[in-house]
Amino acid sequence: MSGGTSSENPVEVINKLIGIERELARELRELGYEIMQVKPTIATLLIAMSYDCDKHTVMLESLRRILSLVIEVPIKHLADKLMAIIEKHRAYEEMSIKFLEGLLNNPVITKEGKLIINLILEDERRHHEILTRIHQALVEGKEFYI
Repeated sequence: MSGGTSSENPVEVINKLIGIERELARELRELGYEIMQVKPTIATLLIAMSYDCDKHTVMLESLRRILSLVIEVPIKHLADKLMAIIEKHRAYEEMSIKFLEGLLNNPVITKEGKLIINLILEDERRHHEILTRIHQALVEGKEFYI
């Protein structure tokens, strides 16, 4: 891959990126589990990053569909189910954020523990923002953007 120049077909580049993300996910997970008994914090971060690679794969697959001009079927028949899931997830995110913020002040939490908590908080806050935007788009008809 030449770095994604404008002369390359974007769908072909995305296909390559998907393959790379899948391989990185596998390698990070394997290494993480291999060193778990020796370096649990580092292992945990590597495994967590592998899930981000999985997430990137799903997002790249969606981008590929968008760029391939696949017309998506309206999801009106799924709106109620989607709204229930979003509400449940948003409630969990709020509870989780409050709990983890309180845990940061616990004197038994080490620097490594605080690192992991802060990384989770970053994800939870980002997820909460994304879910809020999705909710606004579905319920209030606002334009979806991040």
